Amino acid sequence: MKSGNKKQLTGFSVQKDGETEKWHVFLRTNRRSGYQYVVAETNHWDKEKKQARVTGRQMVGRIQPTNEITVSPRFRKRFPQFTQPELFFWEGQLLSRSEYLSANPNAQQEWDELEAQQQKDAKEAAAKAQLLASGEELEPDPLEEMRQARRYLRIGKPWAAWMTLLNCGMLDALVGIFGADDGLLLAQLAVYVFDQGPAMDRFEDWAAATGLPRLQPVSGQRISELLSRIDQSKIDAFFKTRYDAARERFFARQRAQTSSGEDAGEPQQPFLVAFDSTGISTFSTTIDQAEYGHAKQNPELKQVNLMLLCDEETGEAIFAYSYWGSINDSKAFVPILKHMISAGFDLSFVTFVTDRGFRNPFATQFLLDHHIGFVQGIPIVEDSVKKLFRQHRDLLTQNGYMNGDTGFVEMALSPSEAEAWTENLPGVKPIQRKVFIYLYYNPLTNSFAARRLAKDVEDALKVLNSGRKLDPRLAQRTANCIGEKESDKGHKVYYRKAQVMTRKTEFEGCLAIRTDRYLSAAQVFTIYSDRNNIERTFRELKVEEDARRLMATQTAFEGKLFVYELAQSIYRQVAMQARKKQAVLPGNSLNKLLAAIEPVVAVRVGNSREWRVDLLTRRQTQVYEQIGVTPPAGKHYFWC
Repeated sequence: MKSGNKKQLTGFSVQKDGETEKWHVFLRTNRRSGYQYVVAETNHWDKEKKQARVTGRQMVGRIQPTNEITVSPRFRKRFPQFTQPELFFWEGQLLSRSEYLSANPNAQQEWDELEAQQQKDAKEAAAKAQLLASGEELEPDPLEEMRQARRYLRIGKPWAAWMTLLNCGMLDALVGIFGADDGLLLAQLAVYVFDQGPAMDRFEDWAAATGLPRLQPVSGQRISELLSRIDQSKIDAFFKTRYDAARERFFARQRAQTSSGEDAGEPQQPFLVAFDSTGISTFSTTIDQAEYGHAKQNPELKQVNLMLLCDEETGEAIFAYSYWGSINDSKAFVPILKHMISAGFDLSFVTFVTDRGFRNPFATQFLLDHHIGFVQGIPIVEDSVKKLFRQHRDLLTQNGYMNGDTGFVEMALSPSEAEAWTENLPGVKPIQRKVFIYLYYNPLTNSFAARRLAKDVEDALKVLNSGRKLDPRLAQRTANCIGEKESDKGHKVYYRKAQVMTRKTEFEGCLAIRTDRYLSAAQVFTIYSDRNNIERTFRELKVEEDARRLMATQTAFEGKLFVYELAQSIYRQVAMQARKKQAVLPGNSLNKLLAAIEPVVAVRVGNSREWRVDLLTRRQTQVYEQIGVTPPAGKHYFWC
């Protein structure tokens, strides 16, 4: 019998030779049979070796599905104080029936469920015996064969994803929109992508080896049929339920924080959502939306662009839209907003947080005209923004205004320096609006960029003056920074262009943000940096989950992207929970953190349908807590 890790709890005490002897009670699993046994153990502290030494161990008995213990006669003889006929194990304690019912409020419900399952198993066994007695041949049941062949089921990482789906309400929303069977299968496919990556051809094998509620092997044809039935209208309906739930949750919390004397009719703060997009490459030649774009990876392949709207608080995706791969973010922004409005999304009291790729004067005008809040990054290419940085350089280079947490010198321009815009609505007199600008400067980033360029120029000058040819990458980094002239002896001499180098690094470390509300510079930076956290999680999924290429046909690609979006939403919520609880990510990788729970398995109890989760280590329990998930424990009937 192989023991698992012991989790010592309260146990019981006995009097021996006038002293109190403390016994701890824990579970030990027989990895071959799956049965679990309750063991009592006592120890003392060895002062010389400075470690605990076991001084006594006694098997209490085998634990039953009802948590009742089949008590060993030796245990009763050694500890005569346990005279009660029924003894139960619960959280490290040995309890009588009444004590167990008091300690575990769900005990009676669990007993009823167990009795119902046993009756169901008995009926199936009787029906099978009757068929055998009549001489009829039973058709082989692949699922039953799979159950009999398996002794262990993987449960660690899939459990984390499944519980995240349950806790946030995504499973209920899927069932409500797509129906019970399709909704459940979509949720399980999302967990599979989270666990194994985007290739769905291994789902059947994965399902056979994984312990999740009602998880059954499904053929590739069944999955393809399901994905082909998913279109943008159903995707909109699903995400609208998630968007409305997140929005209402945010405003409900705000109303709860409002005192009775304040006006609670209008929200005090807007609902913050982050807009982000990514390109997914594809080998497919049948997807209409797949076009050549500006892919950073695999530019030789066509791509489909995917736009996501995320709740900044939880990280959950609350809207998704796929579009043609050749369209850039700034051009797609307004059409997607119009699509959201036509699909019934309420955008009042909402603030969109976007990066510099979405900068577009037409988009800003659209947001103003529809009373939609925004916090948008501004690329340092606009002459007006460059002028502002040069105008306020003296203040931005003073370290006395630096934020010690971010390393940025922060500056909110006064309302008198705000941009003047006009709000235009049909049939309404134009309204003058102010758009506020915030400037940020990181001297360390600027210094590092200037030093790096200076080093590249020095290296390039050494190469050129020696008569050799520049490496293309070095030539690109030093473009326009090196001049050429003839010496008195008629030889070519190369030199640095100092003014060009200064202009090239002038705005390194600079960040400009445009908003429709006047806030402090620190508040705006916090809102914008939260969007960067979500963007980082976006990259993590593509890199660590390898969701970079789309293998699908025209009929199924929207459904497959939808499953990616669900998996990405799970991944993002897990990552946000880990960051909120300040979990240390090994190598800054969420997958490395989750690797600690990979070995968690459920063990079959004998030949029954009951599975019991093997004991968790302290580290595994800690990881589940850090990602906001209740650790798996106890018994399960995964295929019921």
